[in-house]
Amino acid sequence: MAIASITAWLNSNRDFHHGKMLYEQYGSDPLILAIIRTGTGNYHFSKLLQGMEELNKFSNLQPKQITFKDPPPLDDQTDKWKDAPDPILKIRNEKNYRYAQARKRFETIPMMDSQEHRLAAALDLLDDMDFVNESWGAIDQWRETGTVREMRQIEQVQEVSELSLRELLRQSKNIATYISKDKAALRNTDSPKAQIKLKARLEIRESKLHEINRRIHELV
Repeated sequence: MAIASITAWLNSNRDFHHGKMLYEQYGSDPLILAIIRTGTGNYHFSKLLQGMEELNKFSNLQPKQITFKDPPPLDDQTDKWKDAPDPILKIRNEKNYRYAQARKRFETIPMMDSQEHRLAAALDLLDDMDFVNESWGAIDQWRETGTVREMRQIEQVQEVSELSLRELLRQSKNIATYISKDKAALRNTDSPKAQIKLKARLEIRESKLHEINRRIHELV
Protein backbone atom coordinates (compact mmCIF):
# COMPACT_ATOMS: atom_id res chain seq x y z
CA MET A 1 0.00 0.00 0.00
CA ALA A 2 1.27 3.47 -0.88
CA ILE A 3 2.13 6.03 1.81
CA ALA A 4 -1.21 7.44 2.97
CA SER A 5 -0.06 11.04 3.31
CA ILE A 6 1.34 11.07 -0.24
CA THR A 7 -1.84 9.59 -1.69
CA ALA A 8 -3.91 12.08 0.31
CA TRP A 9 -1.84 14.97 -1.06
CA LEU A 10 -2.33 13.78 -4.66
CA ASN A 11 -6.08 13.53 -4.09
CA SER A 12 -6.37 16.91 -2.37
CA ASN A 13 -5.77 20.52 -3.44
CA ARG A 14 -2.02 19.74 -3.74
CA ASP A 15 -0.66 22.57 -1.64
CA PHE A 16 2.92 23.19 -2.81
CA HIS A 17 4.39 23.82 0.67
CA HIS A 18 2.84 20.65 2.10
CA GLY A 19 3.92 18.59 -0.92
CA LYS A 20 7.46 19.92 -0.68
CA MET A 21 7.66 18.87 2.98
CA LEU A 22 6.42 15.38 2.09
CA TYR A 23 8.90 15.02 -0.75
CA GLU A 24 11.75 16.13 1.52
CA GLN A 25 10.72 13.36 3.94
CA TYR A 26 10.38 10.57 1.38
CA GLY A 27 11.94 11.64 -1.93
CA SER A 28 15.56 11.20 -2.92
CA ASP A 29 15.85 12.50 -6.48
CA PRO A 30 18.52 15.23 -6.15
CA LEU A 31 17.27 17.13 -9.21
CA ILE A 32 13.68 17.34 -7.97
CA LEU A 33 14.85 18.31 -4.49
CA ALA A 34 17.03 21.08 -5.92
CA ILE A 35 14.20 22.41 -8.10
CA ILE A 36 11.44 22.49 -5.47
CA ARG A 37 13.75 24.29 -3.04
CA THR A 38 14.37 27.18 -5.43
CA GLY A 39 10.84 28.40 -6.21
CA THR A 40 7.10 27.78 -6.26
CA GLY A 41 6.18 28.45 -9.91
CA ASN A 42 4.44 26.19 -12.41
CA TYR A 43 7.71 24.49 -13.40
CA HIS A 44 8.60 23.80 -9.77
CA PHE A 45 5.10 22.46 -9.11
CA SER A 46 5.20 20.19 -12.15
CA LYS A 47 8.46 18.65 -10.95
CA LEU A 48 7.03 18.24 -7.45
CA LEU A 49 3.94 16.53 -8.87
CA GLN A 50 6.11 14.25 -11.00
CA GLY A 51 8.14 13.27 -7.96
CA MET A 52 5.09 12.68 -5.76
CA GLU A 53 3.42 10.49 -8.39
CA GLU A 54 6.57 8.35 -8.54
CA LEU A 55 6.70 8.08 -4.75
CA ASN A 56 3.07 7.00 -4.67
CA LYS A 57 4.07 3.79 -6.45
CA PHE A 58 6.10 2.61 -3.46
CA SER A 59 4.97 1.24 -0.12
CA ASN A 60 8.21 0.67 1.81
CA LEU A 61 9.43 4.24 2.12
CA GLN A 62 10.73 5.51 5.46
CA PRO A 63 10.44 9.22 6.33
CA LYS A 64 13.68 11.18 6.65
CA GLN A 65 14.22 13.95 9.17
CA ILE A 66 13.59 17.39 7.68
CA THR A 67 16.63 19.66 7.68
CA PHE A 68 15.90 23.11 9.09
CA LYS A 69 17.82 25.79 7.21
CA ASP A 70 18.81 29.04 8.87
CA PRO A 71 15.79 31.38 8.78
CA PRO A 72 16.11 34.94 7.50
CA PRO A 73 16.67 37.51 10.27
CA LEU A 74 13.65 39.29 11.71
CA ASP A 75 13.57 43.04 11.19
CA ASP A 76 13.68 45.22 14.28
CA GLN A 77 12.94 48.94 14.48
CA THR A 78 16.36 50.57 14.45
CA ASP A 79 15.43 53.43 16.77
CA LYS A 80 14.44 51.01 19.54
CA TRP A 81 17.99 49.68 19.69
CA LYS A 82 20.11 52.71 18.82
CA ASP A 83 21.40 53.05 22.41
CA ALA A 84 21.69 49.34 23.12
CA PRO A 85 25.17 48.04 24.03
CA ASP A 86 26.73 45.24 22.01
CA PRO A 87 25.85 42.45 24.52
CA ILE A 88 22.17 43.36 24.31
CA LEU A 89 22.29 43.47 20.52
CA LYS A 90 23.89 40.03 20.58
CA ILE A 91 21.08 38.72 22.80
CA ARG A 92 18.47 40.32 20.52
CA ASN A 93 19.97 38.81 17.37
CA GLU A 94 20.12 35.31 18.86
CA LYS A 95 16.58 35.73 20.20
CA ASN A 96 15.31 36.66 16.75
CA TYR A 97 17.11 33.71 15.18
CA ARG A 98 15.75 31.22 17.72
CA TYR A 99 12.22 32.63 17.43
CA ALA A 100 12.30 32.31 13.65
CA GLN A 101 13.50 28.71 14.07
CA ALA A 102 10.63 28.01 16.47
CA ARG A 103 8.07 29.44 14.05
CA LYS A 104 9.44 27.27 11.24
CA ARG A 105 9.30 24.17 13.42
CA PHE A 106 5.73 25.00 14.51
CA GLU A 107 4.65 25.17 10.85
CA THR A 108 6.50 22.00 9.90
CA ILE A 109 5.78 19.59 12.77
CA PRO A 110 2.17 18.78 11.72
CA MET A 111 3.45 17.70 8.29
CA MET A 112 5.94 15.17 9.64
CA ASP A 113 4.75 11.57 9.37
CA SER A 114 7.31 10.22 11.85
CA GLN A 115 6.27 10.48 15.51
CA GLU A 116 9.93 10.39 16.52
CA HIS A 117 10.76 13.29 14.21
CA ARG A 118 7.76 15.28 15.45
CA LEU A 119 8.83 14.80 19.05
CA ALA A 120 12.46 15.74 18.39
CA ALA A 121 11.35 18.91 16.60
CA ALA A 122 8.89 19.72 19.40
CA LEU A 123 11.63 19.44 22.03
CA ASP A 124 13.87 21.72 19.97
CA LEU A 125 10.96 24.16 19.65
CA LEU A 126 10.56 24.22 23.44
CA ASP A 127 14.29 24.85 23.87
CA ASP A 128 14.12 27.71 21.38
CA MET A 129 11.16 29.31 23.14
CA ASP A 130 12.84 28.89 26.54
CA PHE A 131 15.77 30.85 25.16
CA VAL A 132 13.45 33.51 23.68
CA ASN A 133 11.71 33.99 27.04
CA GLU A 134 15.00 34.23 28.91
CA SER A 135 16.29 36.72 26.34
CA TRP A 136 13.29 38.97 26.82
CA GLY A 137 13.98 38.85 30.55
CA ALA A 138 17.52 40.10 29.95
CA ILE A 139 16.32 42.80 27.54
CA ASP A 140 13.58 43.97 29.93
CA GLN A 141 16.11 44.10 32.77
CA TRP A 142 18.42 46.28 30.69
CA ARG A 143 15.57 48.63 29.72
CA GLU A 144 14.36 48.96 33.31
CA THR A 145 17.68 49.12 35.19
CA GLY A 146 20.40 49.66 32.58
CA THR A 147 22.05 46.45 33.80
CA VAL A 148 23.31 44.08 31.14
CA ARG A 149 22.95 40.39 31.84
CA GLU A 150 25.67 38.42 30.05
CA MET A 151 24.72 35.66 27.62
CA ARG A 152 26.24 33.04 29.87
CA GLN A 153 23.79 34.12 32.57
CA ILE A 154 20.91 33.42 30.21
CA GLU A 155 22.19 30.02 29.22
CA GLN A 156 23.12 28.93 32.74
CA VAL A 157 21.10 28.76 35.96
CA GLN A 158 21.34 32.03 37.82
CA GLU A 159 21.75 31.81 41.59
CA VAL A 160 18.35 32.23 43.23
CA SER A 161 19.88 34.30 46.02
CA GLU A 162 20.90 36.94 43.45
CA LEU A 163 17.37 37.49 42.12
CA SER A 164 15.10 40.34 43.15
CA LEU A 165 11.56 39.59 44.35
CA ARG A 166 10.17 40.78 41.03
CA GLU A 167 12.53 38.50 39.12
CA LEU A 168 11.72 35.59 41.46
CA LEU A 169 7.99 35.98 40.83
CA ARG A 170 8.54 36.20 37.06
CA GLN A 171 10.73 33.12 36.97
CA SER A 172 8.36 31.16 39.21
CA LYS A 173 5.53 31.75 36.75
CA ASN A 174 7.66 30.96 33.70
CA ILE A 175 9.20 27.79 35.12
CA ALA A 176 5.79 26.49 36.18
CA THR A 177 4.64 26.92 32.57
CA TYR A 178 7.70 25.08 31.24
CA ILE A 179 7.14 22.25 33.72
CA SER A 180 3.54 21.82 32.54
CA LYS A 181 4.68 21.66 28.92
CA ASP A 182 7.41 19.14 29.71
CA LYS A 183 4.99 16.93 31.64
CA ALA A 184 2.55 16.99 28.72
CA ALA A 185 5.34 16.06 26.29
CA LEU A 186 6.46 13.25 28.60
CA ARG A 187 2.95 11.81 28.72
CA ASN A 188 2.75 11.82 24.92
CA THR A 189 6.02 10.09 24.07
CA ASP A 190 7.12 6.46 24.01
CA SER A 191 10.68 7.31 22.96
CA PRO A 192 13.19 6.30 25.69
CA LYS A 193 15.67 8.94 24.49
CA ALA A 194 13.07 11.70 24.68
CA GLN A 195 11.84 10.48 28.07
CA ILE A 196 15.35 10.67 29.52
CA LYS A 197 15.82 14.22 28.22
CA LEU A 198 12.42 15.36 29.47
CA LYS A 199 12.81 13.76 32.91
CA ALA A 200 16.24 15.33 33.37
CA ARG A 201 14.93 18.74 32.36
CA LEU A 202 11.90 18.35 34.65
CA GLU A 203 14.11 17.46 37.59
CA ILE A 204 16.23 20.58 37.09
CA ARG A 205 13.22 22.84 36.64
CA GLU A 206 11.28 21.44 39.59
CA SER A 207 14.33 21.79 41.82
CA LYS A 208 14.81 25.41 40.79
CA LEU A 209 11.10 26.17 41.20
CA HIS A 210 11.17 24.75 44.72
CA GLU A 211 14.17 26.91 45.61
CA ILE A 212 12.60 30.02 44.04
CA ASN A 213 9.34 29.53 45.94
CA ARG A 214 11.29 29.01 49.19
CA ARG A 215 13.15 32.27 48.56
CA ILE A 216 9.88 34.11 47.79
CA HIS A 217 8.42 32.98 51.13
CA GLU A 218 11.49 34.34 52.88
CA LEU A 219 11.01 37.77 51.32
CA VAL A 220 7.25 38.25 51.70
